[in-house]
Amino acid sequence: VLDMESERLRNALLGAISHDVRTPLTALIALAESLPAQSDEALPAASRAIVQQAHQLHALVSNLLDMARLESGLAGGSVRLRRDWQSVEEVVGSAIRAARPALGALEVRTALSADLPLVEFDAVLIERVLVNLLPLTPDTTDILRKETLSRLLPGAYVINVARGAHLVEDDLLALLESGHVAGATLDVF
Repeated sequence: VLDMESERLRNALLGAISHDVRTPLTALIALAESLPAQSDEALPAASRAIVQQAHQLHALVSNLLDMARLESGLAGGSVRLRRDWQSVEEVVGSAIRAARPALGALEVRTALSADLPLVEFDAVLIERVLVNLLPLTPDTTDILRKETLSRLLPGAYVINVARGAHLVEDDLLALLESGHVAGATLDVF
């Protein structure tokens, strides 16, 4: 039974990341193949696009490896956490900067209390957790529900790019109708 569950989880992970890995790879291949046909004026823009896609792919692979390292530690492997007293605000800001290529021109606003104490954690791993999508587990099913979404500042926008049952659609609709949530963008509904 454990082997079947492990195989099911492995297949789910591969399915979830295959699109995210193939998209930048496909873009890189297309851009590289188009280089011989580019005019001298177009080459710098094509080069920048290749570099941008390569950075996005590198970030994705780095995130996956960091998360695998963390998961292996949770499964009984050895992960050496680099715990230190950290500012939550700084780590959230770092995660937003790391996600900037994927966010594009979207504005990200945070509402953190000014008097938050320092917290002891591994800043790199926590940043990766903030940047990565939530996996669908019994603990994250329906995590985006009225109770959690109501904690957003009035007028907030919800962006959900997770694939799975994280979002309780009726709760989001009620908060949209009440005006507490100003808008929502959903990748999968």
